[in-house]
Amino acid sequence: MVMRTKIEISKFSQDESLRIDFNYINYLNKTKTNSKLSNFIYNEESAKIEPPDEFDYVEIGDLNSKGEITPNSINLNIRNFDNEDVIKKIENGNIQSVVKNDILLSSVRPNLKKILLIDDSNKHLYFTKAFHKIRSKINPKLTFYLLKYVYFNTLNCIARMGKGYPTLKIDDLLEAKIDDSNFSKFIKNEKKIIEKVEFLENKIFKISKKLIDEDVVINKLFEKTYNYDFNKIYEKYFKLNYKINLYDLNNSNDLRLGFKYRNPLRNELLSLCSTFSSYTIDKYIKIPIKLGQTLTEDNIDATTDKHYISMANIKSLYLNTDETAKISEDFYEEFKDVNSTRLDDILLARSGEGTIGKVAVVDQKIEGLFADFLMRIRLDNYPSNYAYYFFRTKIFQELINLTKKGLGNNTNIYPSDISQLPIPNLDNKLKKCCDEITKIIKVNKSMNNEIVNLRGKILDYINNL
Repeated sequence: MVMRTKIEISKFSQDESLRIDFNYINYLNKTKTNSKLSNFIYNEESAKIEPPDEFDYVEIGDLNSKGEITPNSINLNIRNFDNEDVIKKIENGNIQSVVKNDILLSSVRPNLKKILLIDDSNKHLYFTKAFHKIRSKINPKLTFYLLKYVYFNTLNCIARMGKGYPTLKIDDLLEAKIDDSNFSKFIKNEKKIIEKVEFLENKIFKISKKLIDEDVVINKLFEKTYNYDFNKIYEKYFKLNYKINLYDLNNSNDLRLGFKYRNPLRNELLSLCSTFSSYTIDKYIKIPIKLGQTLTEDNIDATTDKHYISMANIKSLYLNTDETAKISEDFYEEFKDVNSTRLDDILLARSGEGTIGKVAVVDQKIEGLFADFLMRIRLDNYPSNYAYYFFRTKIFQELINLTKKGLGNNTNIYPSDISQLPIPNLDNKLKKCCDEITKIIKVNKSMNNEIVNLRGKILDYINNL
């Protein structure tokens, strides 16, 4: 069954945006009020600023959903290959300052919940203008919690989907509709809400501090097991200027002259892998690595339990089925033989800067199709978690970076490229390494589940006042 919707022309004509996208029309149909978020928030355009020579700069990717920031240290007088693009953005005006009690909201992919309340600990930072800066007409902490927990689904409904990621326009945000009675209840119970949420968020913060950085552990254990230091190798072999031997080019199956592909670092990493890898990935492939299925709006059906797994659903490096699109039974049945997932399949993002190379294992029994910007790797006689851990290492991720094709944000890596990359030998060294990683990940999963439960308690508390 295909999910369809409609709207009365009189209601449509009263909406200033005149949008007719599926999610937005559904949102309008379900909204029974004309009250708006602008009743308690407003936007103040950032004035042009002249930053100091040295400062910390925060882009969208530097803020996670937990509110943790990993800023870029910028020195405008020191330019190199790694920071040139960021400095150009800043020089073109993509920078804003903040003051205490400002609230920043990502204008890109609002579903990732990148919302930040500015306080004394972060008011010195500078931010990209890809964050909407809003101010509150009520207690800023209450506004922050309402946006984060109560009105979060509204933000997703009003986001606009173009050719790329969903985006949130400031006018749409201010015009978003809210329930009057609930809002009055929140204002009345402001003190209780803030106290309760702060108590539960403090518990979440303490648990979060105990979480172990899995990528750090994975890399340390692989480096220890196979006796290498990735950072030293990168520093020594990544070259900004180098020469190509025409004889080597003539003997290559790939005649590309790309800067990254021919960089000495790539050959050095492949040489290193040859000390613990006798085969490439295609040796263990059960069926050919395959790209996924394209989805159209007509294939969406929110009433089914059939999942459509996109790049966004694996970006955390774990399969997140809570936020997958649901597809029609007919669409699933049509393509399940070629583009469905099974337990222990590995899904790898094949496109997009910042996302390419992201990987997850299908660790639950679901009926679903995977997206065309993912590739499915189904292994034979090779534990999927062993491959998954190796795919997360700096070595493998850098090999993807050096092997991908394209320019700017339009970069891709293909099944034929991935199949020729190395994979560790199945031996006791690998087993011991991966068993240690598994133990740590299990501990992290337990703590993450506790965090999810606490966030559920916050939402239940606010909604049941």
